[in-house]
Amino acid sequence: MSTLIKGKGCFMSTKLDIPSARGEYAVQFADSHEQVQETLSAFIKAKNPSSIVLFSNQQVFSLYGKAIQSVCQGCSNTVYLFPDGEEFKTVATIVEAISVLDKQSLDRKTLFVALGGGLVGDMTGFLASIFLRGVDWIQIPTTLLAMVDSSVGGKTGVNLGSGKNRLGSFYAPNLVCSSPEFLHTLDPKEVQAGMGEVIKHAILDSQELCIEVQKMVKVLIANQWKLTPEHSLPVDILIKICAVKASVVAEDEREKGIRAWLNYGHSIGHAIEKCLQYQGVLHGQAVLLGMWIESAWTMQQGWTASRVVEYLESFVKSIDMSIEIKDTITRMTLFDAISFDKKMQCDKLQLVVIRDFGSVSLRSLDTAEIQSLVAFAVHYLHQFFDTQYIISSRHS
Repeated sequence: MSTLIKGKGCFMSTKLDIPSARGEYAVQFADSHEQVQETLSAFIKAKNPSSIVLFSNQQVFSLYGKAIQSVCQGCSNTVYLFPDGEEFKTVATIVEAISVLDKQSLDRKTLFVALGGGLVGDMTGFLASIFLRGVDWIQIPTTLLAMVDSSVGGKTGVNLGSGKNRLGSFYAPNLVCSSPEFLHTLDPKEVQAGMGEVIKHAILDSQELCIEVQKMVKVLIANQWKLTPEHSLPVDILIKICAVKASVVAEDEREKGIRAWLNYGHSIGHAIEKCLQYQGVLHGQAVLLGMWIESAWTMQQGWTASRVVEYLESFVKSIDMSIEIKDTITRMTLFDAISFDKKMQCDKLQLVVIRDFGSVSLRSLDTAEIQSLVAFAVHYLHQFFDTQYIISSRHS
């Protein structure tokens, strides 16, 4: 039986309420982008902001911007389009946006609206946290990765030269509202990449949720990863995936404890992205590779059940991994990238270890163990992509 929902109007709006230091906020799914507009309209009416700034990028705005902007009519509003691409998730981009905003008649009752994927959401949230010492903001995520991961939890930030998201804040939105309908215009490769975070949350939760995700992916593969009004993602799966992260964030908003579990796959994943200078690899692809490699290494140490690695491997081999792994990924460059990762504490890497589906722990790796993991990762990447590496003794 197909796990994809046939047709429109097959499910009701569904939401999660998440506590935060800024107050409780809802993560809500509607069955159409028109219902998203209605939700936004009701929020604006209740909040009565003095002005609205809509943040997006050119591609997303061309699809949905005018419709969302129309909801803001009657309220002084500005549109700001970020350049698209992880290489633009920088302080320079934030400074440029601030210089434009500073010329507008904005005050602390201004509302920021993020319409787009994770990059737009992260940068809009960061701006909201620092502009006039903090303004209200909402997210309308339009990618799978943003819907199930980056829009939930209130992490904002930009990249520095030394690594990803090293400058940022914890600043929860006032509302997150989206619809699987936004995914109908998403490139199939982006849908596949978004599955990286879906799979991560499923593994953190339970074998039962992993089986549900696996069934969903089989149908997606049969439909060549193309989402349409006739073949849409089931909202019950999306809300379950969001609920995994929401439950962790509710217990540990500032990442002092179990929220670090959500970094599963990100140590190697972020290092791959940095070594490739954020070119030619999507975040979800890197995270999926990171989970697979990290779990294969921890299995080798006797810490992880083999079925977890087999589960991950099945996804890696079913998803388009057209990534050009260059000779910039060596033991030395990968080790350097991890050494500057924000998950390093006192020269030790806090690695998320999956013992089995739904069974998680953190382990502090010393320098020798990090080097072992890095050597293992380079070898794994070499094998998988069949790429010649330049690995000499200086990379050890």
